[in-house]
Amino acid sequence: MNKIERDRQRNQLEYELQYKLSNIIDNIRNQGIRDISIAQVHFGPEVKEILRRYTYLSYVVGAEYSASKKKMDYFPTAIDLQNMRMITDDYYPRIWLRLNLILHRNDVLLQKYDFVPRSELSTNYAVTTIAISLITRAISRGTVSELEQLQTATKRIRVKTKQAVIEGDVLVWTTQQDELVCPTCEELDGQQWAMDDPGLQEPPDDAHDNCRCYLDIIPAEESDISVDELDFEEIELTAEEF
Repeated sequence: MNKIERDRQRNQLEYELQYKLSNIIDNIRNQGIRDISIAQVHFGPEVKEILRRYTYLSYVVGAEYSASKKKMDYFPTAIDLQNMRMITDDYYPRIWLRLNLILHRNDVLLQKYDFVPRSELSTNYAVTTIAISLITRAISRGTVSELEQLQTATKRIRVKTKQAVIEGDVLVWTTQQDELVCPTCEELDGQQWAMDDPGLQEPPDDAHDNCRCYLDIIPAEESDISVDELDFEEIELTAEEF
């Protein structure tokens, strides 16, 4: 998978997720439901299944991109499934918080300090920010996790030889390079991290909701990070142990 294909899949997933979430919110509004707890009872399982599905599909996009960089095939691991679960569980309550704002935008209690009634909150805007953030985070986590697992596996299966330690790849923050890039992301653009860097930053968590940035992968020898800064631990195994 190359960058063009990754971006094409990302855009398609964002569009599909926005469409499905919009339909659910419109159904809730059309039925006159204003109590979030009631909405969760009727639509909660469907929302969670949608989030689970698109988290998985997006995560795989990032993981496959990392695997393709190593010229390997991707297959999900227990680590990947746990990551997907965590992302789904994190975004599930965000949907209902956003929906609560939509349903009660013009409530008097929410306008205690307002001088004029608030305009209705756009459903499209609400679901767009959720969709972009979830897809971005899932792709980013899939990219990082898969690359980390592949590099760890490369260390662990290396048999005892005189070969040099294989240098790890480096992650670089990359923006969409257009007029919509915000100052926060513009400042992060081009920053690089080794895989084991505790200061590694991932979009959108380390930027903002609606962030469209992504982490790209470059070989260590092409990065700004010197080889001395990369922490390599070569684990030597005999052929029998392997």
